[in-house]
Amino acid sequence: MAVVTVTRKETTIVAMSIVLILCWLGQSATATYCSDYCASMCMSVCNNAASSSCGNVKNTVMQQCVPSCSSSCSRSCSACNCLGTCTGICSNAADSAYGNCRSSVLQQCSNGCNSGCNSNCRN
Repeated sequence: MAVVTVTRKETTIVAMSIVLILCWLGQSATATYCSDYCASMCMSVCNNAASSSCGNVKNTVMQQCVPSCSSSCSRSCSACNCLGTCTGICSNAADSAYGNCRSSVLQQCSNGCNSGCNSNCRN
């Protein structure tokens, strides 16, 4: 029978490895939370803005959607860059689709926030 001797140094290395793995797993969870939270926040704010003010959709949607995406992401994940993604996508959608602003702005804005947050948070 072999006797296994565990030194203090080996124990420390194992403990540090466990902590690092848990930390990495925690970051992955935060990234997923960030993207999901930002997309749902953006979707609901854009939805309200587009429903109530299609005539002035660019100003209404941009003013309300962009700050809410930005603040929700920064609280959850500092690497998330939903603000820039959402700004460009909401602006293009509102410029090109006044007639059908509700569906086009919502689809493009929420998809843009989702993909923007996912790619930034997970890198």
